[in-house]
Amino acid sequence: MCTLAVAWRAFDGAPVVVAANRDEALDRPAEPPACRSFGGTAAVAPRDARADGTWIGYNEHGLFVGVTNRWDVGVEGERSRGRLVADALAERSARAARDTVERAVERDEYAGFELVAAGTDGAALLEWDGRLRTRLLAPGVSVVVNVGAALADGTTFALDAGADERRRAQVASARRLRERLAVRAAEGVEEWFDRAAGALGDHGSGACVHGDGFGTRSSSLLAPGRSPAYRFADGPPCETPYRTVDEQV
Repeated sequence: MCTLAVAWRAFDGAPVVVAANRDEALDRPAEPPACRSFGGTAAVAPRDARADGTWIGYNEHGLFVGVTNRWDVGVEGERSRGRLVADALAERSARAARDTVERAVERDEYAGFELVAAGTDGAALLEWDGRLRTRLLAPGVSVVVNVGAALADGTTFALDAGADERRRAQVASARRLRERLAVRAAEGVEEWFDRAAGALGDHGSGACVHGDGFGTRSSSLLAPGRSPAYRFADGPPCETPYRTVDEQV
């Protein structure tokens, strides 16, 4: 995944609301969201059919977990980052998911990642580049990309953001999306979904990309909770309609 916007405690009755695009090799097989079991816990998530993991999902306890790759940090891993997301989705809370990630990076080798775990008990961004760092997310919209994040508290950080144009562009994209997706007064989740869909499909925002054999493969709009909602575009959102995911936990 390349772009992950998390609105935490920004809506009444919906602790976590998410909009995300997945960028990936066009020939990598994947399955759309379905109800799956991770460690005996029911979750709704798509599936990476090559590594048998996932990049995004939520579980029966209202826990959301999503991951982006972290560019060029000099660490490689034998275990799929998608399997780490699946492990975290087996937990009951954001705190427990954080503990799972902390144990996992001590036990197994992973390539660099930015992982968000968010639930009713809190929200955190865990960064891995050979060393694990945890940032607690403030209420509001935070946007995570491959080089860092533009956080809801107004701060922005990035890995070597000034090193090249590609990294600078990601930082700028995260900042633009954070401002564009700020929750408006009296706005509901479905209204925000509509605005987020437009932003994720807008090439000017930097969120929807097309390349030679690589690009935006899918897009997710989801809100765990008592009345969970999930819209999924099985293709780039600039040209693929979102459809409601009927399966619920």
